Amino acid sequence: MADSYTATATRTGTEQFTVSTGTTTVVSDTGLRPSELLLASLSSCILWTVVDYAERNGIGLPGEVSVRVAGAMASRPRRVGEIRVELVLPEGLSEKHREALLRAGQHCPVHATLTHSPELTVALG
Repeated sequence: MADSYTATATRTGTEQFTVSTGTTTVVSDTGLRPSELLLASLSSCILWTVVDYAERNGIGLPGEVSVRVAGAMASRPRRVGEIRVELVLPEGLSEKHREALLRAGQHCPVHATLTHSPELTVALG
């Protein structure tokens, strides 16, 4: 059986909500929007995938690795309509390793979900 994940978002105040996975909880009071959580999910997924790939393939990462994600809203329907991702790798990596890490980052589960729409059902609980 495939991995399964859950998250619950709850309004806890006029402009405050919590998002909980059962082990981690994020509380926001207008500082963190749901669209930003989507971008954070994508950036952290790509980062995790790149670091994991590097470790499994003996590619040393001699410095900081980061993933910058920016999104722009679109309308009709209102949604994140454009996402730009920049993978920032440390100096000193060969072009072969840089390209391999870029390809690995493009295979994270969140990236795959955004490029291959999941079946989505919304129901009353």
